Amino acid sequence: MAAEKLILFFAVIFLFHQNAYGFNGNRIVNGTPTPDGVFEFLPRLSMLHLGKSGGIYLGRCSSTIISPRHVLTAAHCIFAGFPNPATTFE
Repeated sequence: MAAEKLILFFAVIFLFHQNAYGFNGNRIVNGTPTPDGVFEFLPRLSMLHLGKSGGIYLGRCSSTIISPRHVLTAAHCIFAGFPNPATTFE
């Protein structure tokens, strides 16, 4: 009974390991730079924040165009902890 549980445990670990790390075979290695304009649906979002002490913070994130007026990006890209709202978007 203990041997069956041990075998089952290692089988489950093996299967989860394959799912978690099975994607490594298709990674891009030694890729080449992509010219501007190739992926127009994936714009870079740059934000300029002015800090309380006069510091300037520049954040850059990728985004996706979802409509003519809307761009979707990750929540951590628009960080609510900055003292002032972003003044410049690119």
